[in-house]
Amino acid sequence: MWLLRIRRLLKATGAGIPVLLRALVRGETPMWIRLATLGLIVYLFSPVDLVPDLMLPLGIVDDLTLIALIVPWLVTRLPSAPMRPDMSPR
Repeated sequence: MWLLRIRRLLKATGAGIPVLLRALVRGETPMWIRLATLGLIVYLFSPVDLVPDLMLPLGIVDDLTLIALIVPWLVTRLPSAPMRPDMSPR
């Protein structure tokens, strides 16, 4: 049952992850959004954790909760330009 909830959670935030990664390299993205995105990435891959990942399932759930809360919040604060595909001439 809880695996199904985690799957739904990841599916809901999954669309925002590529948008944030694309926004990292765009010049019109505010610096605080870039820093928050980088901070989230560093936290997720860092061995230092609020709840250690060895404490299953709590260690994974805290990371998923963080992703589920922060990713949509950051995406809603992006300017509209990073969400569009690159329109530069080739």
